[in-house]
Amino acid sequence: MDKINRMKNNNLKIEGTNKMKKEQFSFDISTDKILEKLAMRAEREVPEYGSFASVTERFDNKDNSYFAREVILRVRSLPMELKETTPDYNTARWLEAVVVGPYGEEAASIIKRGTKEEIMKTLSSAELNKKVLAKVKSLSKDLRAL
Repeated sequence: MDKINRMKNNNLKIEGTNKMKKEQFSFDISTDKILEKLAMRAEREVPEYGSFASVTERFDNKDNSYFAREVILRVRSLPMELKETTPDYNTARWLEAVVVGPYGEEAASIIKRGTKEEIMKTLSSAELNKKVLAKVKSLSKDLRAL
């Protein structure tokens, strides 16, 4: 029986894991890609009824004209605080944009509120990219004002 050579680890090459790099694109291309990914995930992960874990896509902002380190787009169920006052609480969803500033502060805004079907229709809409860019620009101004 061969002895294990502890100094050479039996000639095994041990490598660490490589971290995946975040995609870095121009701002317009990033929102297009993110909206496409979000739509695909929302179709699979957002139920028609009840609460669920938020479906989130994010990207780093490299456009210096926006005061934002990161942009997050997500589909989520309504907060528990609205359960008593919202008749369609179990079927309502939010599509929202969140802008994270350079120091971790956040500004968020709802782009669309509706059922899963309405959210999916909005995500496949051609004008959504322009709407998201306008919303991010507005949120960026809000962060700069803080």
